[in-house]
Amino acid sequence: MKASPADLAQVSHLVAAASGVVLGEDKGYLIRSLLASLARAHGGSLRGLLDHVEADPTGALVQEIVETLLNHETWFFRDPHVFDALADEVLPEIAAKGRFPIRIWSAGCATGQEPYSVAMAVEERFPRLRGQIEIWASDLSERALARAEEGRYTQLEVNRGLKATLLVRHFEEDGEHWRVRGGLKERVRFGRLNLAGPWPPLPEMDVILLRNVLMYFGDETRAEVLERVHRLLRPDGYLFLGAAEGTIPAEEAFSLARKGRVAYHRARPVEV
Repeated sequence: MKASPADLAQVSHLVAAASGVVLGEDKGYLIRSLLASLARAHGGSLRGLLDHVEADPTGALVQEIVETLLNHETWFFRDPHVFDALADEVLPEIAAKGRFPIRIWSAGCATGQEPYSVAMAVEERFPRLRGQIEIWASDLSERALARAEEGRYTQLEVNRGLKATLLVRHFEEDGEHWRVRGGLKERVRFGRLNLAGPWPPLPEMDVILLRNVLMYFGDETRAEVLERVHRLLRPDGYLFLGAAEGTIPAEEAFSLARKGRVAYHRARPVEV
């Protein structure tokens, strides 16, 4: 699909405005290839698609473009050392303070593998606390959230990071797919949230998993999101970023901590 530099720049601007995700100039081929099918349904070219966007007062087509271009890649127990740190150090420390319920938020949960991995870690290591741990999960993508709430995965998806023992214990066969068992599914609350837009009212969190998300934002959006995250975390709350995130929160807001191979951040008290 042919596209002019101006059309590619307009797509990048639409995506950034709607989601905070920055598509650099080197993403032209990605835009053309991923939007080819959508463009064929709206005039056959990227210019035709953008003309339909300008004539769409609901913004539904912009959302569809964003959905198509977002990266939803994830897998169960991605970076397993993070879940070891959560189970071996973080949750015991919080529980020892007697501060309940313990709230964990998977921000940018994509198709749900991360929050379900947290739920399995809790179930395996802290079954006595299952009723006192709340797992929240959010994403911008309506498509990804629909899949996450359904909790239905292909064989290839469950093969990525999920041990056979956990698969048998927490999933049931559903044709050629595997479905999260009801008890585990009930432990996760899913909801749509645009990290770069207005946030709905949320309770204070003890742990926030914001992994492999900030890397797609511009500097200003990253800083704004981290400021909101800091205000949402309880004092001494825990923030986990992606291993390759390359974003270090401000020292006055967070202190760096380590558990083996995992680095995470502790929220300093908010000054009033």
